[in-house]
Amino acid sequence: GAVQGVLLGAALARRIAARRLRQAFGVLVLATAIRILIEAPAHTEVGSVWPHALNVLLGGVVGCLGGLLGVGGGTILVPILVLAERIPQHLAQGISLLMILPTGMVGALSHARHGHVIRALLPGLMTGGAIGALLGALLAQRIDAPMLSRLFALLLLPVSAQMIFGRARATVGDSPKTQGGNS
Repeated sequence: GAVQGVLLGAALARRIAARRLRQAFGVLVLATAIRILIEAPAHTEVGSVWPHALNVLLGGVVGCLGGLLGVGGGTILVPILVLAERIPQHLAQGISLLMILPTGMVGALSHARHGHVIRALLPGLMTGGAIGALLGALLAQRIDAPMLSRLFALLLLPVSAQMIFGRARATVGDSPKTQGGNS
């Protein structure tokens, strides 16, 4: 579901200016961050996992919103897994990171097809990203779930502020081509 959602979100992003949607979603992200900061979930075991069909739908919604709003799917998925499905924070983050594999490939190919990738940046960014992900994952394993949830909520605060107050962005179709955009 998430792969199809990313494709749909990327297609919608090329056609519409999403300022109001970004602002509304930013308010929801802010409310979620405040909720977690007030009472961090402390699940140590997985609650009752939603049925497969509902998780396919969730993946589609997460992929679509991520592609449409230009936010990482984990910003959307992790709070839903933790707060609604009652999945412990560490597991939710692991699930979110694994979801990047298919959705990231599909989203990247879709953007590359439209010339929205600067290939010269990729080797350095990918190397640094891999090292940072490894160090972050090792550090996360040393932090208890409630504290990790609060740290995640703190990350959501500037994300929500940018979504609510950030300057309007053009749709992808209106964006100026980057010099050497796909070289």
